[in-house]
Amino acid sequence: MNARAKTALLMMLLTALLACPRAKGRAVTPTAAPIAIISPKRGEAVQGLVRVVGDTEVPNFKAAALFFGYAQDPTHTWFPLGERNTPARQGLLARWDTTSITDGNYVLRLVVTTTDGKKYEVQVPVRVRNYTPVETPTPAPTPRGGATRLPPTPTATSQPIYPTPTPIPTNTGSLTVGQINRATAYGAAFIALLILLFLLFQHR
Repeated sequence: MNARAKTALLMMLLTALLACPRAKGRAVTPTAAPIAIISPKRGEAVQGLVRVVGDTEVPNFKAAALFFGYAQDPTHTWFPLGERNTPARQGLLARWDTTSITDGNYVLRLVVTTTDGKKYEVQVPVRVRNYTPVETPTPAPTPRGGATRLPPTPTATSQPIYPTPTPIPTNTGSLTVGQINRATAYGAAFIALLILLFLLFQHR
């Protein structure tokens, strides 16, 4: 095999190797952030001075910062609440005075950085309700097969029923004094006539 043929064969092998697809490595599942905001809870209604408690212990810890922002803010502006240079385990991260802001929905944001350049972040939505009523929480669904307890039904108290008095109709047969006197006179005359007839028949 001459040199030209060897060169052509090497070029073909190199082209075939480059055309082969590279083997893909196994996908790596990202590790969940080992930090957390423990209190307040997600979706909790808060009032007054709020103690924000959380975990910031991570390897090669450098610093932790806590922020808050409006839940529906398109500019994603964050306001600082506090910073820590030491890790915390269920420790106090900041005291948040919610009386200085308007009621509404907010988000707490905890950011932890490490000395090797890593960054962990967690966010918890909360509701500030200092001047507005706190919404009634949604009742938990009834477990399958469980009986639902109903409120007691009030018992109706029987009330005595009294008969309604019927008004007496007006007496349309009332007599005047003159009619009574005439009737009396007629009666006396009739009696006298009967006595007279009786005496006449007795003398015969």
